[in-house]
Amino acid sequence: MLSNWQLIRARCHRMPPARRGGAGWLRWLRVGAAGLLLVTLVCVSAQRAAGVVVHLKNQDAPIRGYLVSAGETEVVVAEILPSGATSERAIPRSEIRTMIRAVSDERLAALQPDDPDGYCAYADALAAERDDPDAQRTAIRLYQIAAYLDPPRLGHRCVLSMLPLARHAAEERLWRAMAYLLDPDHDRAVLRVSAAQTERSTELDPRQAELLVKPLRALRQGQQRDALALARRYKLQERLPLLTDAIRYEEFEQACQPTCPHCTRGRQPCPECRGTRFVSGTAGSRVACPACGAKGNVVCSTCGGNYRFHPVPAALVERIVQLEARWLPGADTFETPLHALHSSWSRAVQQGADRVPRGLTLETLTEFDPRQCRFQDGRWTF
Repeated sequence: MLSNWQLIRARCHRMPPARRGGAGWLRWLRVGAAGLLLVTLVCVSAQRAAGVVVHLKNQDAPIRGYLVSAGETEVVVAEILPSGATSERAIPRSEIRTMIRAVSDERLAALQPDDPDGYCAYADALAAERDDPDAQRTAIRLYQIAAYLDPPRLGHRCVLSMLPLARHAAEERLWRAMAYLLDPDHDRAVLRVSAAQTERSTELDPRQAELLVKPLRALRQGQQRDALALARRYKLQERLPLLTDAIRYEEFEQACQPTCPHCTRGRQPCPECRGTRFVSGTAGSRVACPACGAKGNVVCSTCGGNYRFHPVPAALVERIVQLEARWLPGADTFETPLHALHSSWSRAVQQGADRVPRGLTLETLTEFDPRQCRFQDGRWTF
């Protein structure tokens, strides 16, 4: 089975000459756009963030997030909020009882491809610490690598172990489908998920999905005002659950909220006329302010009119990029769209259609590439 990158490279080598033009070029443009999104996703996910769980002396609930910096007097953590977004929090060391980093870079570096059991064993240890977000992500990656290195012996076992670590319902359905394929007995019980996860009042066609992706794309591009307007136009709040389980409307709305303290909805009083719309002219006359066109306000110089002060959380950007790659027009020219796999295939199998979906492989099971199985200098490499 060819990887995504091999398929994209092969298609680019067969690109038609310019004189064939027209629809052919549009098709290749779509494939190229899909490939670009995949590259963006890899860039977003390549560097492993160090997850931490901080227990405070005067607080029972631990703080979970990613380590930003650790100084002599304080520790800065990107705390994971209930919405899934992150917010930086400075914690004085005098208030910290314990700080746990479950993932050991030294132990990751000791793993070798000729010993798949080592990956599996460390994944088991990290799965027990899944309250640590870094431990959860690393356990998923290690299980996938172990399954990829030795599918006959470890594939089914590792994918089953990944199920409790699933980050959303769609991901769990995809992994259940993979576990079914790797099971020599093809036990259909593994495909059963809760009714809340499988219910869908309606299915989206590609055109509807394309419209619902627009506000999410605008948010990713930093256009929060446009994102909110598009969300209202296409009724994103009601329809987002039909599109994905990975993004909740509440976190989308929170990321779009105005936070720039220097303006009102992207406008600030004109510094020339101080909001009066007029300035002094010759002979004591009053003339329209040329700086604001007699409007009394100008585009905010701090946020550029988007009335956003903080960037969109990186974790949310990553999920939006994944969603765009999944629904992008033309993505099915090199791989079956993921939405088709986990919205219909498991149901088809339960109804007796034992067909293997094109594109569902151990290489495409997560955002990680299991061929990158060596950990060196803080990064995963081939």
